[in-house]
Amino acid sequence: IIIFLELSKIEKLLKKPVAELTDIECWLLFFKYAADKSKRDILNKIIEKEEGVNMATQILMTVSKEERERALHFSQFIYELDQRSEKASALKAKEIEIAKKLKLRNIPLDAISEDTGLSLEEVMAL
Repeated sequence: IIIFLELSKIEKLLKKPVAELTDIECWLLFFKYAADKSKRDILNKIIEKEEGVNMATQILMTVSKEERERALHFSQFIYELDQRSEKASALKAKEIEIAKKLKLRNIPLDAISEDTGLSLEEVMAL
């Protein structure tokens, strides 16, 4: 069986009573308007009429929920990384400040490196 669908005519189906829609027409409207909130009434009627569309709607809602949850977790992960990065940068700046002061007091460079956690090369570059 080959079915040809004229997508440009889908909008005309919105005027047809849901009870008169074929299964294929129900699916077409679902695919075209699933994300369109203004078509929610007709889609709800189609969901009641066509069990397959009802199941597809449930799957779509589950996937959408999972995507939102993934996005939320990813955002939280990025936020935590940013917080850690800011803390690490602040700590590094403090170590550099202390190393500069110790260097001005002629403390041996290896001791400054050991006490601040900076590499010997970093201390020498200050």
